[in-house]
Amino acid sequence: MKAGGARKLDIVLRSAAGLKKVHTTSRMAAYAVAWIEPSVRVPSPMDKRHGRNPVWDTTISITLDELTLGRAGKNLHIELLARGLVSTTPVGFVRVDMTELLLKGAQGAAVSAKFYDYPVTRRSGRQQGIINFELSLQATVSPSPQKSTSEHDPQVVAPASSNFIPSAPPLPQLTYERDSSTRSTSSSRKPVSQRHREIVSEDIRYGDVAPKRSNSRGTYSASTQEEHSLLDTYSYY
Repeated sequence: MKAGGARKLDIVLRSAAGLKKVHTTSRMAAYAVAWIEPSVRVPSPMDKRHGRNPVWDTTISITLDELTLGRAGKNLHIELLARGLVSTTPVGFVRVDMTELLLKGAQGAAVSAKFYDYPVTRRSGRQQGIINFELSLQATVSPSPQKSTSEHDPQVVAPASSNFIPSAPPLPQLTYERDSSTRSTSSSRKPVSQRHREIVSEDIRYGDVAPKRSNSRGTYSASTQEEHSLLDTYSYY
């Protein structure tokens, strides 16, 4: 038998009828407990109104692992119990061979089966009462493939448009440095006294070039003549 991962078995409990009355002083509240592996038991809700003829119309589920699905000869057990004012008493049980159902769903397809008027067996071995239920083995769900999200191998995909222009790389950062030859050092600068002498000598040299004029008052430069001319002008008024 091929096992393809864990699957869920749905048990649809409809009703029961003609069960043994185990509580004489009060109305019994009947419920069911289902299991395939004794370590996992699933109870149903309790019917407190119908006594020996309970009505549930409910679904309980059991998860079957790969080991259970791969084994032949597995049985489904449904035990009926009745709760009274003081204690809970067994009413009967049902045992269903799951071999045929698991074989039909061995390839992963969903399989269902209906059991109506199925006999209920008491602990003494006598049959008393019936139960109505349905079984549905769900289909195998294959896991969806996961997309690779590797960050070490990124891929750049250009759009379908023919006008796609890749972005230009960033411009390099330029670093400007001042030329060391333009920097003035203390050795190239001249002393203040030497520069002063050069400026004075230039003034004297330019002064010698200026023309000189003479008059009756003596010899004087053109600048001195201009000063006297202005003074004479002011003396007339």
